[in-house]
Amino acid sequence: MYSKFGVKELYEVSLKTTDNMTINGQNYEADEVVMFFEKLQIATITPDTSVKEASGGKDNFSWILWDKISGVDFTFEDGLLNYPGFNFLSQSRMTNSSAIPVTIPKRESIVTNATGKAILQESPTTSRAYFAYKVSGDIITEKMTILSINSNIVDLGVGNASTNVLIDYYFTDTGTTYYEIGGENITGFLKMTSKINLTDEKDGMRTTALFVLPKVRILSNLSLTFGVRASPIVSTFRVRAFPDSDGKTLARFIYLNQDIEG
Repeated sequence: MYSKFGVKELYEVSLKTTDNMTINGQNYEADEVVMFFEKLQIATITPDTSVKEASGGKDNFSWILWDKISGVDFTFEDGLLNYPGFNFLSQSRMTNSSAIPVTIPKRESIVTNATGKAILQESPTTSRAYFAYKVSGDIITEKMTILSINSNIVDLGVGNASTNVLIDYYFTDTGTTYYEIGGENITGFLKMTSKINLTDEKDGMRTTALFVLPKVRILSNLSLTFGVRASPIVSTFRVRAFPDSDGKTLARFIYLNQDIEG
């Protein structure tokens, strides 16, 4: 009699090269990891199945039926993602550059000191507009005149000592990484390997299974969720599995007789 088991979680999901590849200017050897997810909480496996049937005779009944799985779509959510992973999933071009400055907007609520000066967290760039306002709670009550800016110190005049102010400004940062979405950077096939925790429903014994897609392509439909209540997730990430070199195998489940994680 077969034991029933429940899937606990999918973890240590790796996308690896199937051959020597160059991705975004970086050389990878065969079987080298290009993207890694520590743990996935939601994942679905959907076979792309086509059905053909032959029918005839009285009432046109179906007499013969063929079904064929031409591919397998693997979709998952809630995967924590690093910068290279975002680059691969969004099919973006990644540029590391310390020579190209980036102007970043910033807004700070500060209480001025005894001489009417506000000390900011960053040094404003004077090539962009900057503004100061008096505030009462969350309400702007008056636009203020900035007398001078020296590094990160904004002088609003001694008449505005110990005053709640709101300052809008820009500062410059370097050593940035650009992601320019558009243009394919992965032209070959990858391989996906992962582990699954299984729990026997009878005795509660935990075992491990390996889930392998030997030949996959990333489908570029990455979407992200932003917001106060949003988790840092990849909301939709999909790969399509294709038959491997034997032309038959799309996916492999390998059940082990132990919990290899102890």
